[in-house]
Amino acid sequence: MFRDHKAYGDAETRLWHTEKARQQYLFAIHVLDTKLGGKSKENHSNYSAVYHSIANTYQQDSKLPEALEYAQMALTEENSKENPIPYELSSALSSLATIYLDMGETETALQYINAAIEENGEIDLENSDHIMLYAYKGNILSALDRYTEAISYFDIVKDFRERHFSNIHPDTADLYLEYSECMNLTGRSEDAVHYINLALEIYEYNFGKKDIR
Repeated sequence: MFRDHKAYGDAETRLWHTEKARQQYLFAIHVLDTKLGGKSKENHSNYSAVYHSIANTYQQDSKLPEALEYAQMALTEENSKENPIPYELSSALSSLATIYLDMGETETALQYINAAIEENGEIDLENSDHIMLYAYKGNILSALDRYTEAISYFDIVKDFRERHFSNIHPDTADLYLEYSECMNLTGRSEDAVHYINLALEIYEYNFGKKDIR
């Protein structure tokens, strides 16, 4: 039953039905509390996963204090494990980094993303989850006006997405916009225009001219 509620919540999250998703996640927590032994050592990963998911829905809704609260709860669960799993701990730390970035607390965001990368260990450049850590760090460096450093991380993300995603994937377009902004601010205006145009082509293909952001 726990996994059913968690799965339903994840499905609603993908549809941006955040209120419905949170309801399912709260049902999942209730099952953990009442039927699966509560916060025993066997359940730290389950609680962490649900708290992380709730934080994500609040972040989607731009309810950042609530997102921060649940993301911190997820990190607490990860740190409560006898043998923390590096990837799961790294994920909890990176979630906090993105929330602090959205809150405008960029120095704190940088501390958390650096901790996430360190906790993750060696970065596998063929692993999409590892690559996302570099995407987050690029965004944070860009927000700190450290554009040349940001580009060095975006270069790695761009290489991965161009090889592994389709050439019309919206996530690649999002990256092109971030990439172009940094290029423009470091004097590479022609390259910036090139990547803006690529992004616009992808958005137009996926969403139509009327719905381009």
